[in-house]
Amino acid sequence: MYYEPQSSSGWARPYIFLAGVVTGIVLGWVFQGIIGTLVRLGLIVLVIAAALYIYNMWSKSKKPSAEDIAEADWRDLNRRNRP
Repeated sequence: MYYEPQSSSGWARPYIFLAGVVTGIVLGWVFQGIIGTLVRLGLIVLVIAAALYIYNMWSKSKKPSAEDIAEADWRDLNRRNRP
């Protein structure tokens, strides 16, 4: 025979359920704001990182580097400047 324990809180089940629903709605509303803010901040960080990367690549392409100058040119420059 199956035994089902008698619960004295049978009358409270609907109220506990409603309290859980209300708590879930309030917590969902609070965390929706937090998660939305985190997503927005993440997007801003991605845009700033992409802009810095593009600027870095652009500035490197504008400046002549030491690799562009041949070694003989450096020797010639040093000899010309000597007294």
